[in-house]
Amino acid sequence: MKIQPISTYKNNYSFKASNGIDYEDILLGKNYPSGRYSGFDIDIAERSLKLGEDWQDYVRVISEYLLDQEYNWFQMMFINTEKLHHDYIYRISKLRVDLLNEYIQKIKDEQANVFKETISNAITNKTKIMLKKKFITKIIGDSKDVPTAILISGKNKKAKEDILNWICEQSKSKYQIEEYDCPDDENRLMHYLDTQKDYSENRFKRSKVRTMLKLNGFDKHLKNDNPELKDFLYNLSEDKTPMTIIFETEDAKELSTPFIGNQRRIPIKIAMNEELIKDEIKTMMNFIPNQFGGYKYRINEEKFVNLYLGGFGFQKNVLWIDSKEVEDVKNIIKNIKAVKLLDKFKDVEFIECAIKDYSEVTGLKLTTRCTTDFKRISQYKIND
Repeated sequence: MKIQPISTYKNNYSFKASNGIDYEDILLGKNYPSGRYSGFDIDIAERSLKLGEDWQDYVRVISEYLLDQEYNWFQMMFINTEKLHHDYIYRISKLRVDLLNEYIQKIKDEQANVFKETISNAITNKTKIMLKKKFITKIIGDSKDVPTAILISGKNKKAKEDILNWICEQSKSKYQIEEYDCPDDENRLMHYLDTQKDYSENRFKRSKVRTMLKLNGFDKHLKNDNPELKDFLYNLSEDKTPMTIIFETEDAKELSTPFIGNQRRIPIKIAMNEELIKDEIKTMMNFIPNQFGGYKYRINEEKFVNLYLGGFGFQKNVLWIDSKEVEDVKNIIKNIKAVKLLDKFKDVEFIECAIKDYSEVTGLKLTTRCTTDFKRISQYKIND
């Protein structure tokens, strides 16, 4: 056991003959469930945690030093030093338990925050996947049946705003994008919408460019029955007007049923909450960030498989499975939708691995490439 030289503590802490602890050291103290401890005690307990089974010998040396600072040789003859040593070791032992519990709670809090962030990112990524399928692919393919209204709901204001901006970014090659703060006056709003509808039709005839309206505060006009606005949204869809309205609200249930319940008026409605990823969330709880920039995936209680981006982390479209077992690869392929909800792997299009029996995995094909230890690489194309 390597014991820290006493001079270290003598330099870092000063002691008063009356009680052994300086007032400055008391101010460095902290309350724990088992009592209040000085900064010196906390330091000793933290150091002792690194010593394993030898920690009591270490603390006893410190206790001897403290007694030596407080009492002279004559006083030592009349006190039970063994009891004082025992009491100090016991005191530090209680503090050690408190420090360990504090450390464990800190780890739990960090893991909870990581999981919370993972879930938030997963909800955002799932929302984008749905929008690509229901909206983006249609405008890219110049479909005649492009949705005319998109509602994004949820409590996370920033996440919703990011999605609306993402829609605009993805659509800018096909759309003239306008942003508008909706007034409280419904007549002014309807005048604006009617005007934009006329503009959108004329613009599309001239240049085949559609119109996108990002309407801030539009949801307040949908909380009560509004015949004129109901007709407008319905006809917008029925007439296949080359205009799309995008907006957000906190709780879609607060909107009037004629709006929220009619697929024609609002063709796309996405609630950004955990319900959106209910099919994947159980699997996602098995992902733990590892120290190499990837994730450990829990196969069962005793086994983990490491997942990384391909090309040593540089290929964003490739998921590398660090396993040579067929069943591990099959497990990952089965749960690939959950894997792609992780922010790290949201853009993956291929799965690669170096298993010997690649033919046992449907869709896995051998490539001409090898790993650094000369194992042939197999590849699987992900079909969204």
